[in-house]
Amino acid sequence: MEPNFSGTQGNQASPDFKRARGIATLARKDISFVQKTTPTYNQGLETQLAGIIPGRASKANIFFLNVYSPPKERFQNFNSLFLVATKQAKIKPLMIAEDFNAYNKSWIYSKNDAKGTKLSGCADTLGLKLVTDPQIPTHKGYSVQRDTTPDLAFLLNAEGSWDNLQKDLGSNHVIPEINVHIA
Repeated sequence: MEPNFSGTQGNQASPDFKRARGIATLARKDISFVQKTTPTYNQGLETQLAGIIPGRASKANIFFLNVYSPPKERFQNFNSLFLVATKQAKIKPLMIAEDFNAYNKSWIYSKNDAKGTKLSGCADTLGLKLVTDPQIPTHKGYSVQRDTTPDLAFLLNAEGSWDNLQKDLGSNHVIPEINVHIA
């Protein structure tokens, strides 16, 4: 089933393993995008890399890496995946975003976990800039759980802004909006 949301076009990545949820990239209908091949690095890690072409007047393509890392996968390493994305993007803008389910104190969690430490270190090493505001939760906690921000967005070779749209479409996650400024 192709994802569909009013005013958008979607491209869904095929799950590579049995328990995969499936991820999708949505873009406005007036924006073209091409899905790129993304190798599977870790069992349980869902990824989708797309080249986004903003419009005919713009010569700048944006690369977008969509990542879902399940909460139970506590030891995932993102180095190889992010390195492939940065090599494909070269000097063009790159956005890496989605649901990482990684704990790091710099993202307003009470503790660090192995995945959060690896993700933060990888982002720092590659010069990725976090544009998510961790003070504004994207995940609604259940009963005794507090609201958190597992949905992160990083930029490379671009400036941008992040906003929480406060819309959940029936999920416990809200929709973030990421604007990338390109020349």
